[in-house]
Formats: sequence, C-alpha cells, structure tokens
Amino acid sequence: MTHYPHHLRLKKEMRKDENMSQPANVIQFLTIAKSCEIWRSISSAIMTVTNEAQFEAGPNGIEFRSKDQSREVYIDIFVPRVVFQQFHCPVLLKFGIRINEFSKIIKRINSSFPVEVCIQDRFLVVTTIDTFFCRYKSNLIESRPSSIPN
Repeated sequence: MTHYPHHLRLKKEMRKDENMSQPANVIQFLTIAKSCEIWRSISSAIMTVTNEAQFEAGPNGIEFRSKDQSREVYIDIFVPRVVFQQFHCPVLLKFGIRINEFSKIIKRINSSFPVEVCIQDRFLVVTTIDTFFCRYKSNLIESRPSSIPN
C-alpha cells in the first residue's frame, strides 16, 4: 500500500460544473459565496453581542437577532439569498452555533476562494477549495427561542 503525504490526500481536483457539496436532498441548508468575506462580517458583528448565535434561515435568506446581556445593544442582521452564488433552504430552519468557533474557521480561509456553508445532520460544515480541499465541521448547539420581539 502506498502512503501519500497528508497534504496530497486532502487535495481534490474540481471541474467547473462540480458542486463542492454533497447532493442537495441530504442538505437542509446550503450557501456558496464568492469568498468568506460575508461570513467574516457577520461573525464579527455577532461576536460583539454574544458567543452563541441563533440563526433563522428560510427560502428568502438568513436572519440573526439578539441583544447583549446588558440589553443595551441590539443587533438585527438579514442576509438575502441573492448575496450568495447559491442558496438552498426550502423551509424555515432555526439553528445555533458557537460564533467564536465559526469565526476561527472562517479566518483560516483565503478570501480569494469560494466558501460553502451548510448543515448536515447536527453539524455546520464549512468547505472550501483553495490549494487543497478543506472541510471543517462544528457541532450545532440547541436552538433557543428568541427574546427579541418581531
């Protein structure tokens, strides 16, 4: 059996028409962005008020609303589906993530390459193809009801 260096095993060639993700019927939520900059901006803003981000995604886009613990700062973010190259979320989906973990993953990604963010099973999966094919998994946290009125 031939053993290859670790970096060669991670490398994946990708055709132009190939999608980074697995088939959409397995995926509850999927976004593909031209770069990770949108996710960097979102995570940076959310980290000013909380460590655990509770998102609500649906056919029109992704939403985050929260107040900080002192209830002095309110943040309301809506990212419409058209911001992404590809967006798939056919039904309303609420999910939570540890924003500091997500931010660390996003900071590792070169902003010159597309990034895919999706939910598979109970994981948030971030995938990119830079020089190498990279996939990061982070556990979702239990979604809690929002304390912010509509």
